[in-house]
Amino acid sequence: MNEMPRDGKALPSLADRLARLQAELDETRRQLAVAQRQHRRPEHRIIDFVGSSPAAQEVKRQARRVAQADATVLLLGEAGTGKALLAQAIHAASRRAARPLVTLDIAAVPRALLEVELFGVAGDGDMSDGAAPGGSGAAGLGVSGTGVLGLGGYSDPARPWGKFGLAEGGTLFLNEIGDLSLPLQAKLLRVLQAQEVAPLGGEPQKVDVRVIAATTRDLAAMVQRGEFRADLYYGLHVLPIRVPALRDRVEDIEPLAEVLLEELSRRGGLPTKPLGASALAALQRRPWPGNVRELRDVLEQAFLAGTNSPVLMAGDLGGTSAGMSGGESSGISSGLSDGLSGGQSGGISGDASVAPLGASSGGVPSTERAMPTFAVTLPAFAARSPSTTSSESGPEESLPLPTLSVRKAQLEREAIANALRRTNGNRVAAARLLAISRATLYEKLARWPELGRRHN
Repeated sequence: MNEMPRDGKALPSLADRLARLQAELDETRRQLAVAQRQHRRPEHRIIDFVGSSPAAQEVKRQARRVAQADATVLLLGEAGTGKALLAQAIHAASRRAARPLVTLDIAAVPRALLEVELFGVAGDGDMSDGAAPGGSGAAGLGVSGTGVLGLGGYSDPARPWGKFGLAEGGTLFLNEIGDLSLPLQAKLLRVLQAQEVAPLGGEPQKVDVRVIAATTRDLAAMVQRGEFRADLYYGLHVLPIRVPALRDRVEDIEPLAEVLLEELSRRGGLPTKPLGASALAALQRRPWPGNVRELRDVLEQAFLAGTNSPVLMAGDLGGTSAGMSGGESSGISSGLSDGLSGGQSGGISGDASVAPLGASSGGVPSTERAMPTFAVTLPAFAARSPSTTSSESGPEESLPLPTLSVRKAQLEREAIANALRRTNGNRVAAARLLAISRATLYEKLARWPELGRRHN
């Protein structure tokens, strides 16, 4: 039977050592979890397809539907619309989510090497002379004991380690399918019809792979011109989804910009810089031929090279603000809810009607929601008529009458303060209460930062 330590100090010492070891173990586990997260491919979900416009909602509805099926999906749309991210989201929502998602950009691979990339090489890369153009066997293709270009470490002669082999049990995303040559179109059609892959120099082998294809080209027109096989077109066109261009969902620019700016902030370790109303208006007028990819590039340039302002303004966007005419909308549109002032003087009540505060003076349409005009009670000095003021005696006679812009600024500031107070500093809820965009609220808070600090 073990004897208890005679020295009573030994027990606390042992407990301290155990506590230190436990702390070290916990820290090691934490570091391991961080390392695993850093090396894990980020998983995009269908909900991550940003936007609440009807066009974006329809894309998400179709994506959820096709994710539950196992048929081939064809993503159609202009370059930069997010087809690759949508393919990742469909895979992540499918029954194959635990298996690989392999991507091949067909336009980026030389045609002479594309067959090897897609279907692999028979055996362990050892091929008879003349099996492919450009040299002897696999060596002429740049394959050295791997069975596939640039993907070493596979030596199973029973598996053709092309992209189809790598995607076994999972999904293969073929980007720019319209660039595939007619001979390879025939081989791909065989895979879709028979679920068989014929590696270069080998026999057909069964594979279990779902194909998601994407293109920026008009495949139907290519079929008419004889540039794309009709049978392959119909084989791919089982579940088509057309991804809309950014110019067709302008209302999604603001949430897209917010997501992209947050991403830029995290990646660069810099403070978040919200989008101001003037910048949002400039972005919404742009035609965006490069779609979301172009939006990302413009925001990144503005984020890194912009002014020291805490909010991105139209001037930070360079050429995106060109062509803007007239004055900017003041931002606080009409339609502030009755009672925002909480009963304070100068707040909103039901006395005198005034024009909407968000009206633009230069013909540029307001970027905010159009709402009915609202009633305000102006401070006493502002509500007096000139005759009344002149007939009264007292020290106020010598005070200058505030200008319209000053009065409007006072009302805007008070309305924002009241909204923040009523929402306990929740800026999203405050913007909704004021019937303005978050971008406009951020821009106003940059002008009056003390309002935001009160609720931090």
